[in-house]
Amino acid sequence: MSRSWFAWVVASATVGAFAVAACSSDSGGNGGASGSAGGGPGGSDAGADGSADAAGGTGGTAGAAGTAGTAGAGGTAGTAGTAGTAGTGGEPGDAGDAGGADFLGAKCKSDADCAAGVCLLPEGNDFYGFAGPANGYCTIDCTDYANDYTLPDPCAALAPNASCVPIAQTGTVVSRAVCFGGCTLGEPPVDGIDNVLDLNKCHGRRDQACVQPTDDQGNPVGIPYCEPLCQKDKDCSAVGRKCDPRLKLCVDDAHLTQGAPLGASCADWVASNGDAGTACAGVCLALRKDSNATGTDPDNIAYFCSERCVFNTIDGCGYFNNPKGGVCLLAGPNTGKSDEAYCLQMCDVDADCAAYGAAHENVYCDPIGVDNGWGRGFCLFRYGQAEAGAFPCIDGQQNNDETDVDCGGSCSKCDDGKACLQASDCKSGHCTDANDAGALVCTP
Repeated sequence: MSRSWFAWVVASATVGAFAVAACSSDSGGNGGASGSAGGGPGGSDAGADGSADAAGGTGGTAGAAGTAGTAGAGGTAGTAGTAGTAGTGGEPGDAGDAGGADFLGAKCKSDADCAAGVCLLPEGNDFYGFAGPANGYCTIDCTDYANDYTLPDPCAALAPNASCVPIAQTGTVVSRAVCFGGCTLGEPPVDGIDNVLDLNKCHGRRDQACVQPTDDQGNPVGIPYCEPLCQKDKDCSAVGRKCDPRLKLCVDDAHLTQGAPLGASCADWVASNGDAGTACAGVCLALRKDSNATGTDPDNIAYFCSERCVFNTIDGCGYFNNPKGGVCLLAGPNTGKSDEAYCLQMCDVDADCAAYGAAHENVYCDPIGVDNGWGRGFCLFRYGQAEAGAFPCIDGQQNNDETDVDCGGSCSKCDDGKACLQASDCKSGHCTDANDAGALVCTP
């Protein structure tokens, strides 16, 4: 495996909206107000012709804007209403573009923020009947079209690369579908993780990812779109919810997906087709251990739990958590800023890795992350099965450089009361002769 780039192979759980299968899941014319009043095809025309309307055109007077004119006079785009009589200036045109297409996926707190559309709220239950997008998502409804593709596509009327995505379904009937804004995978490219996103892609939001929809076999279908994707609980905490590790939407505790944490082995779950072992709270990924060995070699595939994240950010994956935190680093060679990627667990010692002790994974803590300035290493996987005695930190004995049974030294840090030699052996960071007995132990 390259020490400068990581590539994920395939996830093994279905996540995301119903139309998304991953192996593991402001109107135009005389300002935004015009489309807000007109909506539908009116918003589309305005968005497409925004600059012309702003220069004069049909937006010359408030009355000339037709159905848009009324809203233009008192609409959301105040400057647009003022300029309506003259129909001049770039401001109204810009508002029109935002209303027609660019409002898709914008942050919002109410429908009023979304021109002709609606605002899906983090405290709402639009997704799956129990989840909402972090920080709001401006969109329009396309449920009728999702159930009958012979009807006009309202998303295409907004923007040629927008997609109608089912977000709630009962049996074969889509009960709710909305439009997601389009995006281009791989652009802009990422040369090194600098935690900066492109403002022109998915609105530059750190809680959205450009996702390629797939079928149940993981094959690409349709065109990429900007999907809501919370990265941390803080994205949802303002409304008393948490970021679900699998759906990446804001949910109440009762609907929070339970399962094995980031980095844990899911090999038994995969081998049993989900009948044995613990499923991941997030998604189960299959990662090739050695690029020189084949992907069909069972000793060359590690199955471990991960979560989806927004590439080129460090907001998600619990980066600041220790020792179970991670970083958004698992991505294909053509993954760009804001694209969907996956979390890789970080570590200081081998025993920090959640899959440590799973023979099939043969996990170890590679210091590459320290070398590259991350401050910690990454949990990676050696080719083959682990040899006997490969996991001394969990063998129930004090051996090697352990200061107590299965802790201290190069193993995980010891609890209070356990023997130590130095502060770094202890979770508390304190190693003292607490009872003046001539023996150092970890103390609070």
